[in-house]
Amino acid sequence: GVLFFSLLVLQDTIILKQTEISGLIFPNPLISFFEGILFSMLINSSSSTIITSNILYNLNAINLYQGLAIMLGANIGTTINTLFFSIGMNKDAFSVIIINIVINILSGFLFLIFLDYFEKIIFSLTPLIPENAIIAFSHLIYNIISTLFFYIVFALKKEK
Repeated sequence: GVLFFSLLVLQDTIILKQTEISGLIFPNPLISFFEGILFSMLINSSSSTIITSNILYNLNAINLYQGLAIMLGANIGTTINTLFFSIGMNKDAFSVIIINIVINILSGFLFLIFLDYFEKIIFSLTPLIPENAIIAFSHLIYNIISTLFFYIVFALKKEK
């Protein structure tokens, strides 16, 4: 209940401040990517960052390309925050956190390089996706593809 109420408040606030917010988001995907990282680090929530970008997209304050770049950055921002929480953990826990950060950075930049193609894939799927969840759905697709990619890479490396 509280989560959905806060999302409604967030959406209403964004609607009121739409012109101010859209002026803060740049058309350059690399800048939008770093905005996603920074925003996600500041609020320690990639989900809230993705929901915010989804709301902005639905209000036409940003386009799909910008929203996807923000989503890719948001995924990294949250994992970088785990580095701060790892202080004092044992070596194995710290290693897992570093691997998670590296995988998220590599997959984020890889998707950023191929963002044009990823946007076309997501855009082609829009008839199948609820209109108000396109960026959130793209996050799911991104995570599935990234997980499969790195699973295959590590499996091939293990065989050698």
